[in-house]
Amino acid sequence: MSGDVVIDLGERPRGPEPELFAGRPRPPARWWRVALPLLLALGTLTAGAAPPTGPPTVTVPATDPADFLLLGDRLLVLQGLLPTDGAAREMVAYRLPGGEPLWRRALPDDDVPMGLTVHGDLLLVSTGSPDGEEASTSALTLDGGEPRWQRPGRALPVAGGGVLLETHRPGPGYTVRAVDPATGEPGWAVPVAAEGFAAYRYAGGGVDLVAAVSPAGRVELHDPATGARLGAADLPSVGQAGNRYLELIGDVLLVGDGTGGIAGYDVPSLRRRWALPPDPQMGWASPCGPGVCLHRPDAGVRVVDPATGRTRWADPRWSHLVLVGDRLLAEAGRPDDREDRPLAVLDPATGRVLGELGRWQALWEWPAAQPRYGLRRLADGRMLLAELDMAAARTRVLTVLPSWARRCGAQAGTLVCQAPENTLRIWHLR
Repeated sequence: MSGDVVIDLGERPRGPEPELFAGRPRPPARWWRVALPLLLALGTLTAGAAPPTGPPTVTVPATDPADFLLLGDRLLVLQGLLPTDGAAREMVAYRLPGGEPLWRRALPDDDVPMGLTVHGDLLLVSTGSPDGEEASTSALTLDGGEPRWQRPGRALPVAGGGVLLETHRPGPGYTVRAVDPATGEPGWAVPVAAEGFAAYRYAGGGVDLVAAVSPAGRVELHDPATGARLGAADLPSVGQAGNRYLELIGDVLLVGDGTGGIAGYDVPSLRRRWALPPDPQMGWASPCGPGVCLHRPDAGVRVVDPATGRTRWADPRWSHLVLVGDRLLAEAGRPDDREDRPLAVLDPATGRVLGELGRWQALWEWPAAQPRYGLRRLADGRMLLAELDMAAARTRVLTVLPSWARRCGAQAGTLVCQAPENTLRIWHLR
């Protein structure tokens, strides 16, 4: 296998959380112009007609909830996620396409699963104490689940290879340390002061820049491959008086000032490029192609130039944008909506709508992180599956599956969904 695959079970790494503010509701996208003909065609399906024949189904046992990862001809299942469900915490591997069990490995019952990282022929399983203060990573072989090494800390893959372990130490702070993925032997380390935090920039499937931030606002940038310090500066607005919001996006470091204002600093020199005035509707920032997306909590996004801070375009409809190739996939609705939402394809430079895809729950393929499929719940409880064609800005309905499942994953034409009665259902869609 080449590259790394990650499932992170947390919302974001420990550190600054974006400060949310109330916002006014926004009108939904005009998805009905695309969806209406499809819904009319589906009327016969939901009105008592015999369901179409779907792809063959394979079922394997898995506690609900479970997390799972498709990896070539293997399905890796991490179950016993909730501390109150009474189920044993364990990793189970199944062979595809038939679902035959390959191996099973117990995990500490008193720990909380935090994430999975695949590195070469090893599976790195990170777990943490219930209070979130202590974490540990175990390396298991993909072929047999045999233990190779165990070290304190939560595993973070490094772009281009390598692994970081983020080790929390109550009171004196914590450490970001490089380890040899094959042996777990420690390498360079960066201490993070008590009440400080670390932030990471991600590219190429892993971390490609580390920022260590002290409570007084001292920011140091480090190369995750070597630990070399690339830049440092004192930014008082990062400290305890500010809202502790900090984000690395491309070649700009974004720092919140506690009032909804945000400033952009050059990476790695950390010279200030621009500052935006306070905005009570400012929520959080994210990368979105050549610009930086500034999100409002309920809906609405403003795209700014990372070099100047000038607004390139804004739209009140979208709650989430992500670059796919040379286009943006846009979702409407509230950011915390769990069901299917209106989707559209946008021009990143202007925000112009190139195509409306209808109302779907976007399903991202591993490890390419591309939104290949869309899911929609039908009135009779079944699930409509479609292919999202970003290049043509349209959808193609593939099949109707027998039951709705909120949590699904896909890879190379194989779809896995959490099903009722503590099972995972596997469909081969080729």
